[in-house]
Amino acid sequence: MQATKQATATTVNYVPNSQKEWKQLLAYIDTVSANTFTQRKTTAYFAETNVCSEILSKHFKVNPPQRIVKVCPWKQLGVSATIQTIARKYSIPVYMVTSDVHSALSY
Repeated sequence: MQATKQATATTVNYVPNSQKEWKQLLAYIDTVSANTFTQRKTTAYFAETNVCSEILSKHFKVNPPQRIVKVCPWKQLGVSATIQTIARKYSIPVYMVTSDVHSALSY
């Protein structure tokens, strides 16, 4: 009997920490169709991003955004970490998740 080889797909998830990594991410996105990411944005995905936007909206209604930020509300409220978790869970770039949270903000 012959053993058959089966191709496996691997996914690399990371959050860019430098300008060089951002360039690599954007190059990756150029090679991957944007439709792939759009298809991954399910109802559950939008429910999770809406939770983040609701947290920020409530915070910004009481504490309006400032030009000079002493403490980043995204980090203070745990939204940054949640966005990174969502990005890894759905294999969507962090900046796209952040953009979806921004678009859902209302304050």
